[in-house]
Amino acid sequence: MTLSSESGYSDWKHMSELLSEHETSPHHMKAYQSWSECKRWREGFKWLVSVIGFLGSQNLAFRGKSGLLYQRNNGNFRKILEFIGKFDVIIADHLWRIK
Repeated sequence: MTLSSESGYSDWKHMSELLSEHETSPHHMKAYQSWSECKRWREGFKWLVSVIGFLGSQNLAFRGKSGLLYQRNNGNFRKILEFIGKFDVIIADHLWRIK
């Protein structure tokens, strides 16, 4: 018997088998992957907002002469994120992807 959101499930004796089957289903795996990626982006977003808040509170410029990552004179915003990326895998991964 399969679980249906419309009809429900009443065979509690075999529930563990159904859950084991569901956990390995493509639908569940895709949903889990989406949830995991969303969580990663949320953590990265917190860093970005924090850097923006810091630069704004100190009245510091965001931009530099270069708009590229890991370049000389590329601004406070990019340099701080490059620094954070040395210690935080989420930011490091994001910087690697956009470079």
